[in-house]
Amino acid sequence: MVRLSPRGQQILHAIVCDYLETVAPVSSKRLIERFDLGVSSATVRNAMAELEDAELLEQPHTSSGRIPTSKAYRYYVDHILTLRPLTSGELASVEAIVRETGDVSRLVRDSGRVLSVISRHTALVSAPSLASAVCEGIEFVRVASGKVLVLFVMSSKVLCSQVVEDEGEFTQEQLERFGRYLNPMLMGLTLNKVRDRIDTELDHERARFDEALAQALHLGATALAQEDAERELYVEGSVRFLDQPEFSDLAKTREVFRTLEEKRSVLRLLSAAMEGPGTQVLIGPELVVEEMHGCAVVVAQYAHAGRPLGSLGVIGPARMDYARVIPLVGYVAQVLSQQMERG
Repeated sequence: MVRLSPRGQQILHAIVCDYLETVAPVSSKRLIERFDLGVSSATVRNAMAELEDAELLEQPHTSSGRIPTSKAYRYYVDHILTLRPLTSGELASVEAIVRETGDVSRLVRDSGRVLSVISRHTALVSAPSLASAVCEGIEFVRVASGKVLVLFVMSSKVLCSQVVEDEGEFTQEQLERFGRYLNPMLMGLTLNKVRDRIDTELDHERARFDEALAQALHLGATALAQEDAERELYVEGSVRFLDQPEFSDLAKTREVFRTLEEKRSVLRLLSAAMEGPGTQVLIGPELVVEEMHGCAVVVAQYAHAGRPLGSLGVIGPARMDYARVIPLVGYVAQVLSQQMERG
């Protein structure tokens, strides 16, 4: 664990602030000229040498200056950073998505759009996962020949609906009976528990002798399998990577874009939000996706009745304005959660 003296923290803070603004290697001369550090240039040089020994600074190939490492940003976020309140305009922009949006999927997508615009980074948002939402009922509705709409009504005010193939050509009356079979069995369970219960009942001897129950269970299981496969992810403003000097290398940028197009990779980036409350910050090698080790992700979960539904955040270079981005991500998640509560 890195331990810095107050002087070391002061110098590191100045270097990070300057580099965030200029994206240019920082020299001791630059620090003396720009910041009122109250020390000599020799003291600054010695402090910078100590920071480099601690792997908090590194020297680009041809420059006499130094730049912060991922380890430096981690220390900065954990020990030095002071968060900046959002401006009234930023608050209004976030709150506007609640006033203008009614549909849940559109609300989630618009949250990502606003997050990208205000942060000037790429935004990532996962659509609500109903894994921890509580089932309040299940309905089966004939929508066409060979097709049945399976509708799970959840406590989160979100409907989980899937159209599944139906070889049995059941009548609507039979489908309603299926719902009556399953509702007492599934009500009050989370969607994860619903999956477990359906799997258990399908293996149960009773399902072998009760054809209607078996058909109902099969329809429910098929719908849940499709819901897992079709969970939506929104990536807003991916082109903003092109605005960052760190990604002027086209090969590097191509790797980032390829990763953002992979649903599984984006879900892994967002999964950090589900590991704890509040806003999570992952920097460089802390990211589980190797292609993103030059980046940082700031993520938070949004919830209903204390149950996590999904997560949102921004991804950009490790040289990120954390003081501004962290409160922004937290506030968007808070507003989205409040809207989920209102239904």
